[in-house]
Amino acid sequence: MPDTASFELGPGVKVVWDDLDALRASLTDPEARAPWRLEGDLGTGFSALRVLTVATEAGSLLLVAGARPAGADGHDAENPQAALISGSGDVTVMEEALVSTQYAANGNIERATVELYAEGDDYPVRGAGDAVGAAGSDEGPVRRECATLEFRLDGESGFAVFDVLHSIV
Repeated sequence: MPDTASFELGPGVKVVWDDLDALRASLTDPEARAPWRLEGDLGTGFSALRVLTVATEAGSLLLVAGARPAGADGHDAENPQAALISGSGDVTVMEEALVSTQYAANGNIERATVELYAEGDDYPVRGAGDAVGAAGSDEGPVRRECATLEFRLDGESGFAVFDVLHSIV
């Protein structure tokens, strides 16, 4: 089973998840923050970053990250990358990942959904989560939105942390 996972999202932007075993355990805590880190600088050519980290009760992990190029109008330009890691450690890198975010009237993340297509599969893996906690904060030149979600991934229950970072430079 891999210990870490990462996606190179563009020049100077890489998302890394360390210690996947600890990640599985930590996401059962409703106050959890996903243990991922950004290598690089969001403000260098990118205006937003979305990172979804899901752990199911069966031990599967879903890792999704996408960066929005500066000047893009919406999240459809992000081209997110995703990988599904089974409880036994089998890794499936998804060919296409579609991520949708629904916001509450107060601006907090309320719901997230995913459709994931593996190479050669006609039927997607689907997931959806509803926020059980959400907050936003300014962290230097970045506005961070974070939600903890009760998540269902292709019939498996679990928890997720969804982070959305916006460059405010």
